[in-house]
This record gives sequence, C-alpha cells and structure tokens, in this order.
Amino acid sequence: MNKRIIHKLCIICILVFGIILINKTLHDDTLIREYSGIRNVINADAAGYYVYLPAFFIYDFKADDFPDSISQNCGNGFQLENNKVISKYPLGVAMAYSPFFLGAHLVAKDKSGFSRDYHRAVRIAAVFYCVLGLLFSFLLFSGYVNSFIAFISLIPLYFGTNLIFYTLKSPCYSHTVSFCFIACFLYCIHIFKRNPSDWCKWLLPIMFGFIISIRLLNGMVVLLLPFWDYKSVKDSISFSKKILFDIKYMAYFLLMILAFLTPQFLYNQYLHGSIFSPMYPGEHFTNLSNPKWMLVLFGACNGLYIYTPLFIIFTLCTLFLIQQKLQNGYIILFYFIAITLIYASWSSPSLGCAFSHRGFLDYLTLFAFPFVITLNYFIQKKKWMLFLITGIFVYISCNITMGIYDFWWYCFYGKDDWDYFWLINDYFNFHHLKVD
Repeated sequence: MNKRIIHKLCIICILVFGIILINKTLHDDTLIREYSGIRNVINADAAGYYVYLPAFFIYDFKADDFPDSISQNCGNGFQLENNKVISKYPLGVAMAYSPFFLGAHLVAKDKSGFSRDYHRAVRIAAVFYCVLGLLFSFLLFSGYVNSFIAFISLIPLYFGTNLIFYTLKSPCYSHTVSFCFIACFLYCIHIFKRNPSDWCKWLLPIMFGFIISIRLLNGMVVLLLPFWDYKSVKDSISFSKKILFDIKYMAYFLLMILAFLTPQFLYNQYLHGSIFSPMYPGEHFTNLSNPKWMLVLFGACNGLYIYTPLFIIFTLCTLFLIQQKLQNGYIILFYFIAITLIYASWSSPSLGCAFSHRGFLDYLTLFAFPFVITLNYFIQKKKWMLFLITGIFVYISCNITMGIYDFWWYCFYGKDDWDYFWLINDYFNFHHLKVD
C-alpha cells in the first residue's frame, strides 16, 4: 500500500479515536448525578485553573456575584474573598479551554458557569487536546520512522501512561493541554530544522507563549530548539546564533511571550496591585538540599515507575539511544533528570492527589521518542526476539496502569508515601474478600 495512503489512514484512525473518546467521556458524565466532591471534574486544583472563565465571561471578576458555596463545592481550588476571585494557578489552561466554555455558555440553560453543560465542555476540551497531542506526536514520530510504527506507538502512549487519567477522569488539569502544546512545539522544531522558511518557524513562538502561560517551569522546552537533532555542539551554537541575531524573529518571539503573559499580569494587578506575583504562594523548593527523587520515581504515592511502568521502558530506550549513538538520546536524558530533580526538590514531591507523577505527562512525547526509535531499530535490524520481549513488557506495563486506573479516582490514601500494601490491596481488590 502507498506510504501516503497509510499515513492518511493513521491520521483518520486518530481522529476516529477522538470521536470514541468524546462519546466515552460524555457517557461518564451522565453517570454523575450531582457535581460535588471528588467526582466533580472542576474540583480542587482543577477548579483553580478553571475559575478564570466564569469570572471573566460571566461575573466580571466580582466574587460576590458567584453562586453560594461554589468554592466549597469545587474543593476550595479557589477562594472568593473581599469581592475578589483568588486563584494561585496560571491562566493558560483557561485560555486554552475558553472556546469550549463559550460554546457551552451559548447552549446552557443554567448559565452559572458550573452546570452540566460547562462540565461537558471541559471534558470535550480535554479530549480535543489529548487527540491533538497524539496527532502531533504521530507527525513527529513519522518524521523518523514509518507511519505504521509511529501509529502503533501511540497505543501504549495513551493506555500505558496517565494521559488516559487526565483525559477522562481529571480533564480540567493542565497536563493534557501542556502535553498537546509541547508535542506541537517538538513537531515544529523538527519541521523548522529541515525547512527554516516553513510556517512552523512562526508557529514556534505562539506555542512557546502558550506553554509558559500554562506553567512557567515548562519554559525549559526552549532548550530543545538548539539541541534537538543537532549533529555537533558547533552546529548547535551556529544555529543558536542564527536565531538570536535574527532581529525580526526575536522581536516576534518576545511579542508572543508578552501577549500570552499579559492576561496573567493583568490578573496579578487586579489581585495584588502589581503585575508580578509569585505563583503557588506557600509552596517552594524546600527540598533543594535533599531532593526526594526516590519518592518521585518509586513512591507508593504517585511514583512514576510504580503507576506507569512503561516509563521504565522509556528510560531504558533512552539509554539504548545513547549507547547506539542514535538521535537525541542525551537531550532527552537531560530533560528526564532535570524534571525529576525539579519536582523532587518541590515542597510536595509527589504532587498530592494525582495518578502517577503528573509532572512528566507534559513531556510525554519527548520521553516516548526513544521508545519509537528503538522499536524501529529492532525491526530494521531484524532483532525479533528483542522486539517480542519489548512488546511483552509493554503489554504488562499497560495492564498494570489500566488496572490501577480502573479503581483509582482521585487520591492516594495510604498510611504514608511508601505504603505499597494499600496500593496492592486495592489493585487486587482484596477488600472484596472481606466479610462485612
């Protein structure tokens, strides 16, 4: 079959999968009778990301006009005090979800901003960004391997990681949106480096502006621009100089950064009287001197390798890339170590209520890249035994993650961060064997 036809069929399959996911998430919504507590998708941190939308489009940032007790019903993810809407979370997610919110607002009978239509809009938005992220991941991967390998790699990418959780069960968090934009950013770098005059050159600053409006920490993706696909340090330096001395392009880059951060500056001015304000007040890098990296990777509470063992395979494939001197191994390993240490140094290394360590989801396309290249290497070199063993481990990893996903809803309730027994107990449903 023609390669172009296969490529287009893969894209169609991704879009059909998106339709299936929309039906699934809307069905899940019909099972919820009342939006309160942990089954409310606009709850806790997620509510803090979302509240800007009703505040801006409905209530003109006047807290007194909000429905009674709405903050408590949304898990206190935001506060309504002194007629001000208070949230410690960045504005980027609200900007990304705004078209879906406005669509819901047009059709909603209850236009409070918190009724069922708005919850469904959030769910559809999460699926949209998930599928768009998968599509950009596919386009990136297919630039290095054939379309079929790029496509089948998406299956464990979705079912073997916490992408499924933050698409269907906690769709109002920032991570699915970040995953989408970082995947797009990577794809644009890939195209830009092959054709500097391509439209992707001008899309890159827009993506970067969106990425940092969602989470400033993710601004470190800019390091991928000079180092992705570089052949030597000299080439990387030469490429960096070419961009830095392109005055027109740098002005456009800075303009996009300013454009996407301006809403945050205006909100800071409204809340604090200054455009600059610390994000996540009360939370700091208190573990800098003693990073809790073991907890981030292996903790019973959201440990990356425990809940999503597929990341063990991703890590091994990264080391394989380095050992075989294949593309981008070192830069991917750098990002994995850097993100691990950054979150390990945070005051809450496991990030509280989560499914696996959600900080790594943002960079899922980047971390899956070595896996895709390794599969292609095994096939090209006809190392079928290694391919089969990898496939078995991928299958087992996906089953473990889906097994936890089935019973998981919101939070780890073990006695401490290392209470594996609580996790195993729920995974195997031992409590079902107990007599009441």
